[in-house]
Amino acid sequence: MIATTKQTEIMLWLARYKYLCTSQIHEHFFVDRTLRNTEIALQRMDQKGFIKRAKLARSQNLNFGFLCYLTKEAHELVMAEERLDNTSYSKYEVVKPISSINHYYHRKRLVDFFIKLDLNIRQLPNLHLKTVLTEAGQRPMKGKRVTETKLVTGKLSIVPDMIFVLQNTQTGKQAAFMVEIDSGKEAIGGLFDTTPKGSLMYKYLIYEKFLEVSDWQEQIGTSAKTFQVLTVTEEIGHLKTILSRVPDKLKYPQNFLGTTHELVSQNNIYIDGIWQSGNEQGMRRLIG
Repeated sequence: MIATTKQTEIMLWLARYKYLCTSQIHEHFFVDRTLRNTEIALQRMDQKGFIKRAKLARSQNLNFGFLCYLTKEAHELVMAEERLDNTSYSKYEVVKPISSINHYYHRKRLVDFFIKLDLNIRQLPNLHLKTVLTEAGQRPMKGKRVTETKLVTGKLSIVPDMIFVLQNTQTGKQAAFMVEIDSGKEAIGGLFDTTPKGSLMYKYLIYEKFLEVSDWQEQIGTSAKTFQVLTVTEEIGHLKTILSRVPDKLKYPQNFLGTTHELVSQNNIYIDGIWQSGNEQGMRRLIG
């Protein structure tokens, strides 16, 4: 397989993020060209055996076109030729994704956040990403292969959409974060004594149980003493409703921060100005 520089760059991104839709690749690699040019370039990569493309169903408001992912051969090639380590570019079983538009709207939002995370970290010389785990990957745990982000303590478990750990390269200090991607359709909960299963508040209550134990630290591989839950949602009104209910329902509201996808796309996600907390005015800095 002989790939051009641009094709190798795209394959590196697919090794990192696993699935990318046409619009994401266009935005980051072909922004100065037409969408049709991007589609032709990806078709050529498909014909060369570098990638596979799954046609996603479309809805009235969403049309992602094709969802692209590496072939097994291309993944092994790019890992070997670029001498990539498995902590940053984890090997995975190449499978055709489920063609569900709603699932991949959620997935696209998560990958958009992941991309912004990577792009922003390069601007901060004293900070790096020590660990990134997503719900799209698997890892060994107690003799089984489980979702990378699944955390277990006793009979209690939770699967964050993403887990990442930041490390200050000067002090060695680490900070851990659990990310929840909210498409604005999930029930929030928190209005009544009974919290419905599947609601955001139900998940938050489980997170609080983990805040009171240390099992999660070994599972992630971090020296961070605690973690923060970051909720990224569709619009500011939905965010304000979520955060207004946090202080009354949770014991550790300071550990729960939120923002919108729009603010993530417009701002550096590490700088004061986008993360709101339910029990204080203004924004919080993620790590010193």
